[in-house]
Amino acid sequence: MRFMRRLLGHPRTGFVVLGLGVLWLAFVPLLRWYVVPRVELTPIAVNTTTVSSGPGTYFDSTTLTTKGPVTMTATSHVISDSAEGEETGYAVWNISTTVDTPETLRRHDPRASLGWTLQRWVGDRRTDLPVHCCGESPVFTGNVYLKFPFGVTKGSYDYWNSAAGKAFPIHFTGIETIEGHQFYRFDGTVPPTRIGTRQIPGRLLGEPNVPGLVTAQQYYSDADTEILVDPMSGIPVGGTQHPLTTFRLPGSTTDRLTVLSATFTTQPASERALLAQIDSTDRQLRLIQDVLPVNALRLGGTQLLLGVALLVRTARRARKDPS
Repeated sequence: MRFMRRLLGHPRTGFVVLGLGVLWLAFVPLLRWYVVPRVELTPIAVNTTTVSSGPGTYFDSTTLTTKGPVTMTATSHVISDSAEGEETGYAVWNISTTVDTPETLRRHDPRASLGWTLQRWVGDRRTDLPVHCCGESPVFTGNVYLKFPFGVTKGSYDYWNSAAGKAFPIHFTGIETIEGHQFYRFDGTVPPTRIGTRQIPGRLLGEPNVPGLVTAQQYYSDADTEILVDPMSGIPVGGTQHPLTTFRLPGSTTDRLTVLSATFTTQPASERALLAQIDSTDRQLRLIQDVLPVNALRLGGTQLLLGVALLVRTARRARKDPS
């Protein structure tokens, strides 16, 4: 105690404490304008697998019949091209997506699945907007796809739909809580969108009197796409989709043959893995956005006031004792 009284009574202590307070207060804008932008970056290295499942029907091209309802599974595997990402400074991710029936799922071979697509997404690590380089395929549009930007707003976004090959609006519709964590819910629809043309036997399109093959147009739609997103990191934790793929005759708005009709909801195991990733990311973001700035502000303000008080005390003593 005697040492502390001597230390606080030293004429230079006030300047030291005042200087420390100024340094802590200067640390706050440094965190906001320098550290935060270097932490709020989409990772270059990723390796995640998300599995969704639900009831559905599908057209079996082997038996030429519609089968179902059965439990169908959609699996999305995202793995980064870290070397390309380090070189360019962008997030370069390769995405493999399969749609399986119970039969094809047992084969553990994407080539045997009902549907298999490969994509290469390149995005800006700060904004998550698509960047058209580095072998991007297809050419992505919109402002969200695999991830939302940091600091998600309660508004609307243009969400890229891989099956349709276009971006469509999704809108904030509410907040949902999972294991004590609040997520923003976004909903949107994909109207019937033409995605290709194929030659189909006329009898499968309701034209038994037409011999041979008939030119048919393939359409994709989704009556309700629901996505749950962490508002801080922008990482989706899951959601539900209702894909519908059909064939129509040219110029018609009537579906003649349904290729796929299903409801895919993120499985609990994938949801838990994403929740763990979100918790880890949010802890880092809260540390630099809230915890460190608030404590630096409190400590700096306290030291600033204490430093001023010590200087005033030292000045009063100096007036009383001119020697």
